[in-house]
Amino acid sequence: MRTDAAEAALTEDERRLIYSRVYGVEVLRKRLEFLLEYAVKQSPMVGKRFGPTLADFGLPMNATGDPMLVVNRAECLLALYMLTEEGKKEGGQAPLVEFLDSDRLEVLGTVGREVMSEGEREALFDSIEDPVARIAARKSFPEWLVRQFVQAVGVDGAEAMAGALNQRPPTTLRVNTLKTSREKVVQELKKRGIAAKSTKYSPWGVVLEEGGGEEGKKGRGFRVFEQDIYKLGYVDLMNEASQCVALSTGAKPYDIVLLYGARKGVKALALASMLRGNGMIYLWEPYLRQLFQLNEAIRRGQATDLMEVLPNVNAAMRIKADVVLVDALCSNTGALAHHPSMRWLKNETWVVESLVPQQKNDLQNAARAVSPGGVLLYSTCSLLACENQEVVDWFDETFADEFESLPFDKTGGPGGNRRALLPHVHGVDGTFIARWRRKLGD
Repeated sequence: MRTDAAEAALTEDERRLIYSRVYGVEVLRKRLEFLLEYAVKQSPMVGKRFGPTLADFGLPMNATGDPMLVVNRAECLLALYMLTEEGKKEGGQAPLVEFLDSDRLEVLGTVGREVMSEGEREALFDSIEDPVARIAARKSFPEWLVRQFVQAVGVDGAEAMAGALNQRPPTTLRVNTLKTSREKVVQELKKRGIAAKSTKYSPWGVVLEEGGGEEGKKGRGFRVFEQDIYKLGYVDLMNEASQCVALSTGAKPYDIVLLYGARKGVKALALASMLRGNGMIYLWEPYLRQLFQLNEAIRRGQATDLMEVLPNVNAAMRIKADVVLVDALCSNTGALAHHPSMRWLKNETWVVESLVPQQKNDLQNAARAVSPGGVLLYSTCSLLACENQEVVDWFDETFADEFESLPFDKTGGPGGNRRALLPHVHGVDGTFIARWRRKLGD
């Protein structure tokens, strides 16, 4: 691989390989660090005369002052990824690690595929007695987050969920049914050499299949924003779970809708398709850096007559809407497959002390805009109970006189007015949805 080549000179396969390796190391960093420390600890070479030193491997792990330690550690983690993970699905030989000197390569090779089987490597993780620490090391997650997963879905569920979050997500499109049909989009993609299939839960969705393209093209190499079908508003880039959130609103033509937390406008365009050109969608987005993208989405979707971006939160609370969707700012733990580095950038204190109070405040403010008989929805892309069930419990207790649960089916079924989409169960981004109806006369 020509790592010194300019980006424009790289082939599509080389760009894909670079992305795959960077993504893989970032996702499996903690797992690779565990194997790195094990290999160095077991080696008779490290620290001996004329042998490699701990610093050559970027150790100790908590040392951050010397830039060369960081570089050495990054090299070793990439080498370990290539030696232990790359090519696993194909069952082929591990790729050649040409950027590492022979001494370090010999040390790291003791846990590589050529010397240690996958079962033997997994046995190393099995030796960790504490289940939280074991899952954290094996699946490469911070322990506080694994602890939250275990509380929510148990030890086995937590390991399965963490594993699902380590898988690269597919490219998923939402078809604008006002302009075309899902079947036509699938056929058009096929003409362009891209294999695609319908999503399982959303009637709008199309998933681009990995490795399903013709003439060497692949789903993940499909640059959505460059396609005419995107620029003309026939499709939008939108994961299936987010499509399910929009569908859960039950919005219909002539409704007045408030989207509290409009973000980049993806859900707004989905709601517009449900209104079929009749009604009004008011958008409130507090973060200025996303307003440009929001307005651009409205322009591209030709929805300027259907949507209005509100200037402040007071204007949002004065709206009287048939449907109010609170797309809450959250920890995004359900979307870690898209942004693997986020798992290392968040902490439990920030979630509990900053995010949760903001979520309650937003839900309370948005509730004021719901008309009698109207629907209120609360949604996150989080897997944490403190952001989901506990916030909903708080709202149920605080606003019991004004709102009643709105079940997702006529029987009230398991879960009632709450739905959780889980990566390891449903194969989509982790998402939570709850909904209520404002009582008549309030």
